[in-house]
Amino acid sequence: MSKSLTITYNLLPPASVSAPSLTTTKSQDIAIKDADSPAGYYGSLREAIGQAKDILGSELTAWRDAVGTLEQSKESKCVVKEDDEEIDEEQE
Repeated sequence: MSKSLTITYNLLPPASVSAPSLTTTKSQDIAIKDADSPAGYYGSLREAIGQAKDILGSELTAWRDAVGTLEQSKESKCVVKEDDEEIDEEQE
């Protein structure tokens, strides 16, 4: 029985995004090579994880580029407060 690593994603881009060449849902199996030893198995697993990372990274980067800055308005803006030490130093 061959082993594999499966990666799946289901994206929900804004309705205004038009990306006909990109699919919002995808699942992909990456084969893990058979090995005779635990070290060989973990080496093959590490290789499969690297392939999954490369595939997922390139596909999600394409989506990020398609969406552009539309999602930035959804993120809350965090106000950075000064450290207490900096305030104390300014008062002295």
